[in-house]
Formats: sequence, structure tokens, C-alpha cells
Amino acid sequence: MVGPGSSNNSTATMNASADDAAWRNGIFVLIGVLFIGVLVLRRDRRPLTIATVVIAALVVLGLAYAQSRYGSSSTNMSSMQGAAGVAPIPVTFARVGGQTGTSSIQAPASVQPYLVQNVVARAAGVLADFNAYTGDRLKAGDVVARLEEPELQSNALAAEAAARAAADQRASAQYDVVSSRADVAAQREKVRYWSAELSRERSLLKAGAVSVQEYQDERAQAATARSAYSSAVAKVSGAKALARAAQAQVEQATAGAQTQNVLAGYADVIVPSDSVVMKRLVDPGVYVQPGTPILQVAVVNRLRVQAQVAQQELAGIEIGTPVDVMLGDGRVVHSAVSSFSPVVDSNTHTAIVESIVPNAGDVYQPGGFVNVVLHPRSSSSAHAFSVPSAAVVGGVSSAVWVDRDGNAHRVAVTVLADDGTTAQVTGNLRPGSQVVVTGASGLEEGQPITGSAP
Repeated sequence: MVGPGSSNNSTATMNASADDAAWRNGIFVLIGVLFIGVLVLRRDRRPLTIATVVIAALVVLGLAYAQSRYGSSSTNMSSMQGAAGVAPIPVTFARVGGQTGTSSIQAPASVQPYLVQNVVARAAGVLADFNAYTGDRLKAGDVVARLEEPELQSNALAAEAAARAAADQRASAQYDVVSSRADVAAQREKVRYWSAELSRERSLLKAGAVSVQEYQDERAQAATARSAYSSAVAKVSGAKALARAAQAQVEQATAGAQTQNVLAGYADVIVPSDSVVMKRLVDPGVYVQPGTPILQVAVVNRLRVQAQVAQQELAGIEIGTPVDVMLGDGRVVHSAVSSFSPVVDSNTHTAIVESIVPNAGDVYQPGGFVNVVLHPRSSSSAHAFSVPSAAVVGGVSSAVWVDRDGNAHRVAVTVLADDGTTAQVTGNLRPGSQVVVTGASGLEEGQPITGSAP
């Protein structure tokens, strides 16, 4: 047992040690000052310089005396605080619980429309019959405005007329092809006739039955027939070329007419989806160009619930993970994870986990905040434990303080999930052991502790 006399002797010994340390430090500093002073005085021996060196030496001696005289008590107090035998630190304890089943993750989430679209003008014109206002509910195919542009209709009529003219031209060219082919057939028969006739006249000429002049006349008739046949064949080729050109012109004119008819149809501004009007972007009577946004609408029959999930809680989350969405009116909507961000925000250390929920009748307005509960698959549950959230200290290097034979022992842990009340952690813990809840932030390794359950 340590008595009062031993405590006084120990205190005296500590005071003496503190005095010796103060004078020893002062002597070292004084030697340094004198060394510097000698170097300075070798170059400058004016009275002012000598006085400065002397004053500096005296100041060092005075500081050493003050440290030994007045600093020992504070040193003793700090030494006594770390000395063995001090009173235990009062704390509160909680039992480490084993993790059973799949842990749930609570997170705040924002509600966004399933889709936000800009309804644009698809042709140029003056905006008319534009009566959609913020909050109006629209159906897919509704006409929300019309574009007044007379040229759209006139261009469509002109294109249709050009297509009809091209079709007439094609019919004429095709008739020429048929006529030319008939002429070729007739000229071929003439060539065949005169070829046979010329052969017969040649035989009669050899027999002396006809004169040379008659034979020459037959030859001229046969040559004329062959020339007419060649001209007819060439005419067929030309007629075919004209027919092909007429066909190309018809196709071009038809395409142009279709384009102009489509553009004329663009005079109606149509809503692509069932949606609600968020804002009007232009006013009626404005001349707009193709692609000008005139209305912003949102698809709200389905909603995107985007939860901000902490980095350390993402391990068990995957596509299809069950999600419970607690709406503002108390209803709970069951859904599943449809997507999640592959990148964690460097500022918040969270990632967006999204799920799609139905909004039948558009009863819930997007833009607000809700709470969600995710139910990820369990990972390494045999090595996970539940502790109070307040027991986890250390920030980036998370840890808990464990009671080990009345002394504080720091155990490093990894936080898997934390709903603000209970944290799921892994680490070198045992179910049933006691962790410090209140008073954990100021503990040191091996420090005596005492307390009770909260």
C-alpha cells in the first residue's frame, strides 16, 4: 500500500527533477547565446552590441529561474493526471449485439419527375391558339398550339403539282418506249423481206432474167431497210433513257411532296407524352423557328426517387435491391433499385441510388424529399455486430472503446450501415462485450473507466 509519506516523497522527487531540467535547458540556451555573442563581438565591439549580448544572457538566466520556480507545479499536476492510481473516468456502457438477417439502410431521398421534356416547334411560323398553362394536364397527341405560316400549305400544293407533272412526263416517256419497240419490229420485218428479195434478184441476174439496173434498185431498197432498222433501235435506247429520267424525276417530286406535306403537318404543335405543364417558354404571337422550345412538361405518372447513400453502405446494393419509400402522407410504396451512380461524390461521400415508383393519378407532386429504407443483401453477416451509433468514434478511422478489465481499449471497426441510432460494424469484437457510449470521445488507451448501462 502506498501511504501519504510516499506520495510526498514522490512529489518532492518530481519537483527536484523539474528544477534540474529547467536549469539544464537554461544552461544549454545560455551557451548558445554566448557562442553567438562571441561571434558577433569579434566583428563589432561597440558598447551597444556588448550590452545587447549581456542582456540576452541575463534574460535566458531569468527565464530558467522562472521555469524552475513557477513551472514545476503545473508539471506535477499533468504528471499526476497520467500517473497510476488516478480515479476511473465515469462512462456509460452498451452491449455489443450480433447481427441477424439483412441490415436495412435509411437514407434521405429527393423525388423527381420520371421525365422532363421540352415541346418544340417543328416548323417556322407565328404561334397561335397557344392556351396551355402551368399545371395543365395533357394527353399524348394533344395539340397545344398552331403555327400560322401560309407558305407551308402553298409549298405542299406546289410539290404535289410537280409530282403530278413528273408522273405525266413518265407516262409519255413510257409510251415512246412502246412505240419505238413496235417500230423496231416493223423495220426488222422489212430488213428480212428485202434480204430475201435481194437473194432472189441475185439468182435471176445470174440467169439473165433481170437487168443489172433492176438488181441495183433491189440492193438500194435493202440498204434503206437496214438503215431504218438501225434508226429504230437507236430510238428505243433514247426512249428508255428518257423513261428512266422521268422515273427519277417522279421519285424526286414525290419525295418533295411528301416532305412538304409533313412540314405542313408540323403546323400543329403536339405533346408527345401524358404529362403536366411545368412552364411556358414563349408567349402566343411570337414568330418561332424550327426547334424553338415553347413548353416544358414533366411526365409524373411515374417518379424517380433518388436516395443519397453513404459510401460505406453501398457494398450490398445492386439492381433489384428492395426499397421502401415513405411518402409524405404516410403511405409506403414498395419498389426496387433501378440504377445507381458508379461514382461517389467527393464532397458528400455519397452516391445516388435510384428507384422508379408509380404515381397513379398523379397524386404525389415531385420536387419534395422523402425517406427511403433499402434492404441490401447481407454480406459477411457472421462477422458483423450492432453497436449504438454514439459508440463509434474517430471519423475516417472509425473505432469503438471496449471495457477490458476496467480499462479502455480501442478497437478499430468498419461501419457497414448506420441509421443514426444503431450502427452495423465489423471488427475484432465479441457479442456481449461492453462498449463505451457516453464519454468515448475523450478516452485514451489503457485509461481506467467505470460506469453502467445507459
